[in-house]
Amino acid sequence: MNILLVDFGSFIQPDIISTLERLGIHYKNIYYRFPLGDEGKFHNEEFEKLMNAELKASSYDAVFSTNLLPVAGKVAYDNDLPYSAWSYDSPINLISREYFDLPNTNVFLFDRTEAEKYRKLGLDNFHHLPLAVNCERLSGIQPETRFRTEISFLGKLYNSTYPYLRAGMSEHEQGYCDALVKAQMISYGAYLIDEAIDDSLLEKINASYDSGNSPLKNINLSRAQLSFSLASHVTHIERVCLLNILSKNHEVRLFTAENPSEINGISDKVSIHGPLSYLEEMPALFKSCRINLCPILKNTQSGIPLRALDIIASSSFLLSSWQTELAEHFQNGREVIMYESIEDAIAKAEYYLAHDSEREAIIEAGYRIVSEDFRYEDRIAEIIRHMHSVSL
Repeated sequence: MNILLVDFGSFIQPDIISTLERLGIHYKNIYYRFPLGDEGKFHNEEFEKLMNAELKASSYDAVFSTNLLPVAGKVAYDNDLPYSAWSYDSPINLISREYFDLPNTNVFLFDRTEAEKYRKLGLDNFHHLPLAVNCERLSGIQPETRFRTEISFLGKLYNSTYPYLRAGMSEHEQGYCDALVKAQMISYGAYLIDEAIDDSLLEKINASYDSGNSPLKNINLSRAQLSFSLASHVTHIERVCLLNILSKNHEVRLFTAENPSEINGISDKVSIHGPLSYLEEMPALFKSCRINLCPILKNTQSGIPLRALDIIASSSFLLSSWQTELAEHFQNGREVIMYESIEDAIAKAEYYLAHDSEREAIIEAGYRIVSEDFRYEDRIAEIIRHMHSVSL
């Protein structure tokens, strides 16, 4: 088999390439930097020309990308080739479902709840496939003194659009959304926001934006946009609270690509640093910290995010918010530690900072699971099986 890999700068592309090489599968990797925004992922003359030229220059059996690139699926379809996409982002958050149902396309989502949502819409080509880790690569990376700390968090704090959107709502709509935020804050393992947003609420909010009393104009908010705005707002509150409270008594370091001047509400006791390289610096950080926080983005509803797996596979200690699929694969309290409230997270962080031997036992047990059950070889083999099953 010969696979054309479409690379937009994917974090996991090097691990996919090394897996294909170990499996003896031929490939060519082409890189294209997609413009900001989603429109270029559906219609993109420059990219289509690049991909068509490559497909005409060589003989390929399939096209593959991480994350869904509908334009790649369309070009593959025009060339009678199967296209597979494996997403490490959830939710997908693309502007439309154009090309989602092409008969050559299979989409693999690590979040089972999201995959089921698309299948209920009649998209049987959407599948659930957990993510993977390259334990062999990670085992060769050593901790570094410059990263040493008690507690770290690597990721976004999500300065949500909700405060902006809220300003244009009526008092009743503000109260409803604020109550939804509070309810989601204390709900772990259940995503309430989608169920609580209906067409009537959206119509009222958009009518408020159109009224003469609103400071916002020309906004037509969709359910997905409001859901993500509320979810990211809840995530922001949770992450800031955790960092601020833990920093009162412990050394806490935040590593983020966000501009420090735009980070709201963070305590000056939290040491803020810039982003780290995925392949080398990130696992070195994980191995240098006694506790690695992973408060999962709220509308990643059930799946195990890549960050959590990377921490476990780096033989490092994961303190994660409770997540359904994480609980299915790992025993909470033995192989990972999950919390079900801010108070629970603080208590567990305090406990495991004071109990080194228990923390090390959990690290070892989690690593055994991830090294056996989350291998790239197994995941790529599943994707290739679907490639062979496509009828064009």
